[in-house]
Amino acid sequence: MIDILIKQTKKNPDKTMIVFKNRFISYKEFNYMVNNAMPNIIKNDSNYIGIQIKNKLKLLVAIIAINRLGKIPVLYPSNENINSYIKSTKIPIDNKDSNLLIDCAKNEQKDLSYKKNNIQTILFTSGSTGIPKACQLSFENLYQSSLIWHDIIKFKKDDIYLNHMPLTHVSGLCIFFRALYNNFTMIIDEFNPSNYIQYLNTNKVTLISMVPYMLKQIIKNNSNINFLYTKAIIISGEFIDNKLMKIIENYKIPAYISYGMSETSSGIAGFWANQKYGYKPHKNVNITVNNKKINIESKTVMVGYLNQEKSNNHYKTNDEGYIDKNGILTIKRRTDDIINTGGEKFSIKYTKQLIEEIDEIKNCRIEIIKCTKWGNAIHAHIILKNKISRDKLITKIKGILPNYMFPREFYIK
Repeated sequence: MIDILIKQTKKNPDKTMIVFKNRFISYKEFNYMVNNAMPNIIKNDSNYIGIQIKNKLKLLVAIIAINRLGKIPVLYPSNENINSYIKSTKIPIDNKDSNLLIDCAKNEQKDLSYKKNNIQTILFTSGSTGIPKACQLSFENLYQSSLIWHDIIKFKKDDIYLNHMPLTHVSGLCIFFRALYNNFTMIIDEFNPSNYIQYLNTNKVTLISMVPYMLKQIIKNNSNINFLYTKAIIISGEFIDNKLMKIIENYKIPAYISYGMSETSSGIAGFWANQKYGYKPHKNVNITVNNKKINIESKTVMVGYLNQEKSNNHYKTNDEGYIDKNGILTIKRRTDDIINTGGEKFSIKYTKQLIEEIDEIKNCRIEIIKCTKWGNAIHAHIILKNKISRDKLITKIKGILPNYMFPREFYIK
């Protein structure tokens, strides 16, 4: 496969590729950034380079720079509790924001190509079955994902995609590759529900991805729900209740409800909310149900988890469901101890395990609470074995849990 950034740089050198902090970055400028970053990448003797970069522009530059060095970037999230990730991969964090200097000094790049089945990047699941697993996504996986989404959305070169999803997560990273392969502009920004519709209309945003709680916050914080330019809002995450679907219908929100996961390079099935017929597999995706478990076959399915056997384009999920005579998939429920909060899935058992590793804690019980904002939330009932102030204990827990796993309430004895 030809290096897609080099290809787009040759064809559209001055077209805006990324808008970041009100800076308009062309293909040519981004390509220069990548080339100038390559000498600054801290390398090792391994094929893998661990990175934990909070600056979103630097993160994207680092991914492509590491690819061009013939290495595989391992994308560690910005969680404080990163030791369990490193322990599972045995790959250290080599590069952080301070290590990576980027500029736009002219620096040409010769043509490059990659084997399509080579690993392009490694990112982590949310930890829905325990310790977050490292998913190996190939160049082919990410390319095929961009193709199947083009079949659904019909991307155009003048599309503008607002990306406020985390770039270390499949939901955010795949938007970058959709934009790159389909030649449209991506705005990178943080999610802010206030004046959200005005922001979309001012910037003529045509495409957005979000999780259900984001849409609820937008509805709550905006009196005028009038999308002038937006043709599709892709909503991922399992918890989309009837109330939210009714809101989508009443406001005529152009919502596409997506089903997918890190292991499948984002969405592999979905439906337009106004059609209400359940999840339809995307093009070139085969979904079957065996013993109630949903199985997925697609070229978007990961190469495999790191240091485990290859998937051969097949992935057996932990989700239950059934397929009707028209080939429409209905998802029933998880068969393990998974909670979905704000679109992020994680294991209750694993959360309990992490909390109980704190010295002062004797026992922790996790309670699942229905929540209009997040869909679900958790409360922690803690029994202490050693005295510690409430504030110090909560600070310790914050240090070991990512935000989406953090309990919304504590009951401490």
